[in-house]
Amino acid sequence: MIEVRRSLADDSVEITRIVSLATQILRKTYCLKNVSESGSAKPQEKLASLVAIVNAKIVGVVEYKQDEDHIYFQGLAVDPSYHRQGIARKIIETLESMASESGRKKLKTATIEETGNVLVFERMGFRVASRKPAERFQSKDHAEVHIASMEKDIT
Repeated sequence: MIEVRRSLADDSVEITRIVSLATQILRKTYCLKNVSESGSAKPQEKLASLVAIVNAKIVGVVEYKQDEDHIYFQGLAVDPSYHRQGIARKIIETLESMASESGRKKLKTATIEETGNVLVFERMGFRVASRKPAERFQSKDHAEVHIASMEKDIT
């Protein structure tokens, strides 16, 4: 059984481990551009987070913020040894419930198209709302990569 709950301060070591593992996989496809090319990074807004737990072990995480009419999420990461077991889907379903219960009409996220994650999100009912070249990221061979902004209507 997969449990999803808000993260606690004590979860930080496991969250860092999972994000690091997921980032290693993504970095095979894309990486940050040189800071001098992309300018200075904007300060990051502090987001809330959820964790997914299986057998008392944290196996997934996502950051999110609740805007007026939608919930935006980013950094959806699942421990690679738990891929294809419904962890990401359960996290998304929890975000959908949160949106619905609070009267928000959409879930929104963004992903680098070249990772193949657009298809993953489309299978969960998301659609591409817009697509643009990524300003801060590039492929491993320095080619342009694209950000797909995605949305899902909550019914």
